[in-house]
Amino acid sequence: MTFHFTEVAGFISLFFYASFFEWVLHRFLMHQPIWSYPFKSHALIHHGIFRSGTTYFLTHDEDLKKIRFAWWNAPLILGLHVPLLLWIQDLLQMNIFFGGMAALGLYYFLYEYL
Repeated sequence: MTFHFTEVAGFISLFFYASFFEWVLHRFLMHQPIWSYPFKSHALIHHGIFRSGTTYFLTHDEDLKKIRFAWWNAPLILGLHVPLLLWIQDLLQMNIFFGGMAALGLYYFLYEYL
């Protein structure tokens, strides 16, 4: 398997994009009452349990499921990026799709599990 410059460039670019995307999603969708589900589950429930300082850490095992996103969020977020990356790949005539999807997947994994 050979790596091409465009795949590496796509990976690096999309990894930085993922950080910005997560910040926008977190700041504007999860902390503003635009849609009730993300606002309620994150701002009210998640931050109601995990605040700052000593309350930031898991102290009750029953709260474990309230730390991370729901299981379906990763496939949804990645899936919504498929048409965008295919369009950008077609527009630029560069192979960025697989590197970009790998970057988005890795970023999501690191964000959720580290």
